[in-house]
Amino acid sequence: MIRGFLSHAVAAVASVVLLTLLPTAAYALLAAMSLATQGDMGGPLNVILVPAASLVGALAFTAFSLVVALLIRFAQARRPFRGWVPAALAFVAGGLMGLVAALFKGAPDIAPPAAAGALLFGLAFNAYWLPFLAAHGLLGRAWRGRRSEP
Repeated sequence: MIRGFLSHAVAAVASVVLLTLLPTAAYALLAAMSLATQGDMGGPLNVILVPAASLVGALAFTAFSLVVALLIRFAQARRPFRGWVPAALAFVAGGLMGLVAALFKGAPDIAPPAAAGALLFGLAFNAYWLPFLAAHGLLGRAWRGRRSEP
């Protein structure tokens, strides 16, 4: 019980940090490129707005990933499967979401939105799932090591 809670806490912190810093760093790179080429990096509000929006998005997607991870752990308790399966399925689900979005827009070329959806959704979910797996495995080893001592 404590192992699961700690694993989810580590995963949530890692997910929020990654999902906040990556878009903010991407924006900083774009602003630096804009400053170098056009002499304008955007308004000062963007310096506050982009990190704040990234944080809100990171918190929302981390909450979503927590619910999905709990459902996955429930399913694994009933029928065990490897930890990489949900990681791979996240990319497939993202690709399908991108494909559906492209079809609803009536886009003739559906490969780029499907690839972008797969990449973004897969990376965002795995920003939670992979730290969870790592923390769960490390804590499991630590607990087994503590129990074997007299």
